[in-house]
Amino acid sequence: MTALSVMQQNMRCFYPYSMDRAAVYMNAFNLIRQILDNAGRPRPMMVGFTEVQSGGPYSQNGLSQIAGRVMSGGYANNVLAIAIGQTALSNWPEYVGIAYDPASITVTGCGQVLRVGTAWQVFAYTQTTGNVGMPQAQNLNMDHRGLGLVSGTIGGKAYIFGFSHNVYAVNYPALLMQALPQIAADARQAFGQDDAVIVFGGDFNCNPRNRNGAVNLEAYSPIDNGHYIPTTNAHAYDYWLVDDQLLVPEPLICPTTRNVTLGLSDHAAVILQYATP
Repeated sequence: MTALSVMQQNMRCFYPYSMDRAAVYMNAFNLIRQILDNAGRPRPMMVGFTEVQSGGPYSQNGLSQIAGRVMSGGYANNVLAIAIGQTALSNWPEYVGIAYDPASITVTGCGQVLRVGTAWQVFAYTQTTGNVGMPQAQNLNMDHRGLGLVSGTIGGKAYIFGFSHNVYAVNYPALLMQALPQIAADARQAFGQDDAVIVFGGDFNCNPRNRNGAVNLEAYSPIDNGHYIPTTNAHAYDYWLVDDQLLVPEPLICPTTRNVTLGLSDHAAVILQYATP
């Protein structure tokens, strides 16, 4: 079997025009790469960035440089910026950024999960890089955030990766979390991959727990002495939800990026190591 990994980082309201913050993130991601190398662990073949405030060229370039530091030490040339929702008080949507290594995964499409009326809907596209804005859907709910998706194959097996920055308000996080099993099933159908491995990661703004339904999703988050290790100062809000096809999943936490004083995040990075046949 071959060991691979995927990474998620909440960017704490990241604007691409602040190159000072981008430079600090580059240094932190360089350090994470060195830690992984020294431990004999695989570098991430994909990095999902949450709480990104722009999807334009500046944002894509900044995320390419940051992700590249942990993936290869250089640039990540394949980047998607996917809108995942917009609040009624904002003039622009929030984005998920996804950088990936085309030598490790053959990406065949991307997508977004948005709240339309009272239901979550999967929008699937054949686009593999660039900006994916908000669709012109009728009755699009402006006060929820969903997921950015990537569909592709690894070693001939189909995978769907999703990244989320869930809303943070009383009862609101549950609207997305309770729907994730059905969203996973809908994503398989939308991408035409009925047996795709599902890997969802993000800042879910609620504690880890399994989510069962149309697709059973198991939560993976590092545990110490029987308790989940916090990814913020107090909560284990960043973790992974995967189906039972994923081989040997092992969650890791990287607190290197949790340093607001330096201009970084209030969330640690999380990595999921897994195996392919």
